[in-house]
Amino acid sequence: MHAELLLSFESLPDGDSGWILPAIRAGLRQRGKYDFVISTAPPWSSHLAAIVVGRLRGLPVILDDRDPWADSPGRMLYMTHPWMRRIDRWLAA
Repeated sequence: MHAELLLSFESLPDGDSGWILPAIRAGLRQRGKYDFVISTAPPWSSHLAAIVVGRLRGLPVILDDRDPWADSPGRMLYMTHPWMRRIDRWLAA
């Protein structure tokens, strides 16, 4: 049961979560005047990176959802532990 939880947590919010920190660093390195931060998903990791960059830069964030986040069949492959499904639904709200 613990392994299942760890594997689910590793894939939060999706299987592409490994690029969240590099994306945040890249977003913070951008110079110039910006009015907002925009991201499109899936992958949902892009939204988390955009939210962090937006908050740190004091910019509004626009999130484009092309597919449902929580409870979509592909997502359930990652979210196998009940706790992680709850967290996933909270993130999607």
